[in-house]
Amino acid sequence: DGQDLVDLAFGIAQLERSASAPPQNGIERPNGSAPSAPYLPIQMSRDAGKDGAGAAPEKGPLGSENNPRPVPLTDFKVRITTDNDPSNAITMLVDGEDVDFASVEITDNGPILSISKRAKIKSTEEHVIINTPGVTEAILRKLISYYIETTGSPPIALPGKLAEENLKNFQKEFDKHRKSNHNGTKNYWAQAAIRDISFGKARGKVGYEAFEITLKDPIDADGLKDVPSKVNIIARKK
Repeated sequence: DGQDLVDLAFGIAQLERSASAPPQNGIERPNGSAPSAPYLPIQMSRDAGKDGAGAAPEKGPLGSENNPRPVPLTDFKVRITTDNDPSNAITMLVDGEDVDFASVEITDNGPILSISKRAKIKSTEEHVIINTPGVTEAILRKLISYYIETTGSPPIALPGKLAEENLKNFQKEFDKHRKSNHNGTKNYWAQAAIRDISFGKARGKVGYEAFEITLKDPIDADGLKDVPSKVNIIARKK
């Protein structure tokens, strides 16, 4: 097949090179040629030579799911109708349309936010992304202002569950602090870890830096041993 032809061509090239090579260590063969170099076969991919082999995957057109269109960070707006309304959200105006960048779940411990820098414009189904730093902090500040305006006081707490990148980053920081302080407790490692990731940093910047952390279901993940797979947090004011 194609791989056998590649190996055959390489072997012929090696023989031709050895026949014309200069003497090695001053020793010549009787016919005047130098000892041949050893044949060292090179393993090549079966897809070598094929168009696009090894190329980066296509992102797709701008505005597609794999290639969202960047949009600037502007002012957010809070949309909360009733406590249990699944449409409660934090939105931002994009091309004249309110686009959801965070969902809001009202609980006894305060509002739970699920924030994403990526969103989809419903009318056009175009995917967009906010690449500007500080999205989480900006959304939290808008939510706190909304609570003060509508209830007269800020939320009693900002609870949440770590997921996706937040969870992965927490696991890495948890493991890092555990290795650097073997005598510490799980709560100590967790308290240090939450302050090292964007979830904790953003809440600390808006005054919610007393963290109650519940760790559950330890697993081995991404090369890390015995790290929590579920992390629930309640951030309160000090």
